[in-house]
Amino acid sequence: MEKSIFHREFVLILIVISGFLTSCEDDIEVIKEGPTIPVVYGLLNPNDTVNYIRLTRTFIGKESVAELAGKPENLFYQDVIMTLDINSPEGYPMKSFPFEKVILENRIEGLFVSEPNITYQLKGSISSFLNDKYQVRLSVILNQENKLVSAQQTYRTPPQIINPKPSIQSYLSLYYSDPLRIEWQDIYGYSRYEVLMRLNFSTRLQDSIVYSKVDVGSVQLSNATRPDQIDQTLSHFINGDDLLRQIGLKIINDSNVINRSLIGIDIMIACTTEEFLEYEETNQIASDRLGKPVSNIVNGMGVFALRTITSQTGYLLDPISMDSLVKGQYTKHLRFVRW
Repeated sequence: MEKSIFHREFVLILIVISGFLTSCEDDIEVIKEGPTIPVVYGLLNPNDTVNYIRLTRTFIGKESVAELAGKPENLFYQDVIMTLDINSPEGYPMKSFPFEKVILENRIEGLFVSEPNITYQLKGSISSFLNDKYQVRLSVILNQENKLVSAQQTYRTPPQIINPKPSIQSYLSLYYSDPLRIEWQDIYGYSRYEVLMRLNFSTRLQDSIVYSKVDVGSVQLSNATRPDQIDQTLSHFINGDDLLRQIGLKIINDSNVINRSLIGIDIMIACTTEEFLEYEETNQIASDRLGKPVSNIVNGMGVFALRTITSQTGYLLDPISMDSLVKGQYTKHLRFVRW
């Protein structure tokens, strides 16, 4: 028995030693370079006068991640033609818009190279060219790789805010027995709704008056793209304390401010299509059941989605809510006044 155990241990030692010897002669290539993958990130708002699409690529090499990420040639493509094409529901071309390569400033320092901060810019609103169910197609031609990267979205009519309406209720109350209720009707069905309250206000300084706006609110998610949920009425409740707390955190406390005056409040519903919801819920390019990245980009990875905003303007706060803005614990440091 002892001889058998000794024999097995001796054989095992020989195998380990021979493994070390052979590994010295034959190096195993752990990192094998291959083709890079385009990475696209674009959340396009048809009503905006300027939209941006981010285009980078994956990289692999024998250097450290920090060294590889610090080289612009590893992140960006050099010869790119990017266009946005609008087609009818039947696929007929209606309009085409070119993107312009630009370098943005004020990129946050981090692992990846901060300069140049290359992105692709589309100037001008495209909403006037869109109708229900029109197709919005992003096309990216990578000339050096002889490759076409693309993605497509279906435009849907933005929802309509049905409560409250300025013509009926121009003053918002944050402290009735029930929280403020925002209602909207979605005809075609979006997936992600963001309810925003935009405060428009003026700031009086020693020698000037500055006009500003700040958005506060919360996010509501819905599976409204399912056929049985299309053409539905949705609602979201705004809690007064939560809203004022967000205002107190969003607006910078400046000792040079003499006072601030509320000009008006806009209620906005920002909607995004299903692809962005899936992308966001999976923590930005997480893995699905097959281990592949969650993406709607053809010949690449990432996300291209539409974001539309509908709004109602002309609201003010009722006297009790205005008192809370001026003297309440969350916002009194901002120096709002009643006039």
